[in-house]
Amino acid sequence: MATKNSSRSPRWFALLLLPLLVAAKSPIGVGAAKSPAGVVVTAPAPISLTASDGAGLDLVSLTASAVVEDPLAFTELHLTFRNPENRVREGRFRITLPAGATLSRFAMRIGDRWQEGEVVEQQAARVAYEDFLHRRQDPALLENEAGNEFSARVFPIPAAATKEIVVSYSQGLARASEPYRLPLRGLPRLGLLSVQVRQGDKIAELDRHDFVPDRDFEVPHAAGGGRLGLRDDNLVVARIVPLAGDNRRDEVSSLYVLVDTSASRALGLGDEIATLENLLSELRRAGDPTVTVAAFDQDVVPIFSGKASAAGDQIRKRLSARRALGASDIDRALAWLAATANRDGAAGHARALLVSDGVATAGEIGADKLRARARTLGTAGIGRLDALAVGGIRDDVLLSRMVTSGLPRDGVVLDGTQPAATLVRRLTRATRSGVKVEIDGAGWVWPSVLDGIQPGDEVLVFADLPRERPFALKVGGVPLPLTGTLAPSPRPLLERAWVQARIARVLEQRDALAGRDRDLAQALKKQAIDLSVQNRVLCPFTSLLVLETEQDYARFGIERRALADILTVGPQGIAFVHRTEIAAPSPVREVVRDQPGPQSIPAKARPMDENERDDRLAKKVDRQVDGQEAKRADEKAQSRGADRESASVAMADRAEMEEAPASAPEPRAMRRQMAAGAPAPRERAIAPAASAQPLGAVGVGGH
Repeated sequence: MATKNSSRSPRWFALLLLPLLVAAKSPIGVGAAKSPAGVVVTAPAPISLTASDGAGLDLVSLTASAVVEDPLAFTELHLTFRNPENRVREGRFRITLPAGATLSRFAMRIGDRWQEGEVVEQQAARVAYEDFLHRRQDPALLENEAGNEFSARVFPIPAAATKEIVVSYSQGLARASEPYRLPLRGLPRLGLLSVQVRQGDKIAELDRHDFVPDRDFEVPHAAGGGRLGLRDDNLVVARIVPLAGDNRRDEVSSLYVLVDTSASRALGLGDEIATLENLLSELRRAGDPTVTVAAFDQDVVPIFSGKASAAGDQIRKRLSARRALGASDIDRALAWLAATANRDGAAGHARALLVSDGVATAGEIGADKLRARARTLGTAGIGRLDALAVGGIRDDVLLSRMVTSGLPRDGVVLDGTQPAATLVRRLTRATRSGVKVEIDGAGWVWPSVLDGIQPGDEVLVFADLPRERPFALKVGGVPLPLTGTLAPSPRPLLERAWVQARIARVLEQRDALAGRDRDLAQALKKQAIDLSVQNRVLCPFTSLLVLETEQDYARFGIERRALADILTVGPQGIAFVHRTEIAAPSPVREVVRDQPGPQSIPAKARPMDENERDDRLAKKVDRQVDGQEAKRADEKAQSRGADRESASVAMADRAEMEEAPASAPEPRAMRRQMAAGAPAPRERAIAPAASAQPLGAVGVGGH
């Protein structure tokens, strides 16, 4: 990844920009809450739509539907924004997902229908978006912004009207005690808030009008049942505990702490300082180590050095006075740490803790470069680097790669929301690395090697395991006793998570080869893009693109009928909309509900017998192929009299058509192939597995 440079502006200049920086992080309103230290802070909004002039648009309605199939969950959001001004505007939509979640759907209402976003290679998506933006048409482009934050450029937002968006994502629940959580804290006053979460045969609901959420919506994990994971045919996911009974300690006698005070931390700085104070207070009772604290943005400034017991309120006062400003230069902070540890004569026993969201915005920002920088700490006498992840927007993957960069002992990524006693217990416990995970007969396993693992840690393991093979697992070459069973699962939900794991595996292989074999690394990148596009699972190299018409997609060579079906939530659980219906008047409108209440599957979604299905599909494919060929011919005829720009586009289209026969089937053969093997053009709901467990007690934020 290319280096991203940043000018090192004086902090007084950054101070002038603070209101703009805060507005950019939470444009439509924030909710106040008290930190553990009693400091009133504001929470960044997890969802927003901001006009190009910085003004926030009203989020007037949020409807959320979710299904939990432990250890996986799927969430669909229907959002309605209002433009209060009498002028057309362009906006920036932002959403912060739960850690580890992956987007699979982005749809926008255009006129009286829904237009679905397609997963497209990132650069191609940007080219298409800019082209249509200049034509004053209705494009939208959703991309990964930083860490677990995604953003979309939306145009146009009609004057004095509403804009409706549908977003869906899937996630894994790694810890058995981890509740399902829908981020709501920080949202402004909502005209309508409707939430429905299905877990097994129980449903948790929340319906409010004219309501300001003051916390997230949570559904506790359903206790009992003995579920190990999920399985459908060759797809497997299981939650395991690789290590148990090892209480080896890794004492902290000398600790260097780097605290991120860049502008992205502005809305959470009070919580961050309180978390650090509580951590140091707990360390005083665990040996009272020598502590050196420094704050960093694009510069690094020492804050405190001495025994943890002598810190008092000095750290809080100095960090608060410094304020959150500037860019986040993690590379510069690690370089400062290496120089300081060298000067102090650290002899391999010193420890380091990075308190950050892991989102680098200045200096070196690539994961490989930052990992290499972290590795150099070993020669400076740092024996182990840990990370304390703070904030809603954060990059846990980057933090994980840095703490397992190859120091004498790998570290762990701590969750800043955990109690201080839990954080210190993990900091003072030894880790193990290079622990192999093997499943007999599996085509691949992810993760195949565990680094920085501690006793009691829970891990989600994915595998490609033939149906006839039992699930037998080894950790470190030793068979791991397993309790519970692999429950049957709706394939669409498991398949999306399984593909996400497969992409992660490919990307890790690519990163490992990036510096040694560029050709192979490029081939692995293409494989990740292909998996992403074919299965509607975003990766770092793809985006979700919404264009106005079917012809617009065809113009850029985006074949919509060949792509994966759309995962959604129906009245009985996970459902999906077949892509063979995508060109028809949108069935999604009938699935996404505008008002609270049960969703309904269209009446036309009835089972068909085999002969009726084949006959209907063959006729439909013939009409679609003939229609597209006629439309392309018309477009080429019209383009001959257009200006130079349109003519060049037509030439590019013609070149693509001339190349197509070498790799694509002849149209009639293609029709026969699709009619013989394509799925029935209908939408069906998939009920939850019969063995799903009851929900149990439900804790609802805002009741």
